[in-house]
Amino acid sequence: MTKQSFIAVVGSANVDLTTFNDVFPRPGETIFGKKFDLGFGGKGANQAVAARLCGANVGMVAKVGSDLFGPATIKNFESQGIDATYVRIAEGVSSGVAPIFVDPSGQNRIIARRCGRCFAPAPQSRRHHHAV
Repeated sequence: MTKQSFIAVVGSANVDLTTFNDVFPRPGETIFGKKFDLGFGGKGANQAVAARLCGANVGMVAKVGSDLFGPATIKNFESQGIDATYVRIAEGVSSGVAPIFVDPSGQNRIIARRCGRCFAPAPQSRRHHHAV
């Protein structure tokens, strides 16, 4: 019998806010997009999902904000079959977000904002080292 792999991913988890349009706005201009998608992303989160899709047992270690995106991110991990036991909510801060603007050729512009205070100081980070 083959033992199934367990992978612990320590990394970022954020929400991608993607707007599609024919052109990018000029400085100071407001335009209306043609399509909008909200999705879950972040380099660490993407790696966790990829490993899970390959059949591994996966656990995610991250922090998210206490806004509406934080609990939604945790629920998304769980719905993907990823253990979110060590995904913690950082109270009083926003989750990481990445507004992404895409034109028809696939060219994009991204302004990513990491979760404020989501990176724990060393003593707190070491507290759960046994879980990894």
